Amino acid sequence: MSDRELRPAGDTQVLASVSNAARVLKEFGKDRPDLGVSDLARRLGLGKSTTHRLLHTLTVERLLDQDPESGRYRLSATVHELGARVPVSRSTGWSQPAPRQGGRR
Repeated sequence: MSDRELRPAGDTQVLASVSNAARVLKEFGKDRPDLGVSDLARRLGLGKSTTHRLLHTLTVERLLDQDPESGRYRLSATVHELGARVPVSRSTGWSQPAPRQGGRR
């Protein structure tokens, strides 16, 4: 899958690598709390080496933990801490996606 295929049409401000990292994080907890490289690669349609690099980076950034015995990954406590920082009131509209750049004005 190319960078263009993963980016919304016409959106040149989106980094495919960051989008892929977000996609990885969103896969956890859908049907199981821990996932392996092959399973994630298959679910996301990414190569195993790309998936492994994403997982390694997210682990270094302490967003994922890796089980030393099974090699599987799961969301870290840091992700839960970040989630706890989300304000209860969403009346500000900040939770809405940012407007697309380059469209009609």
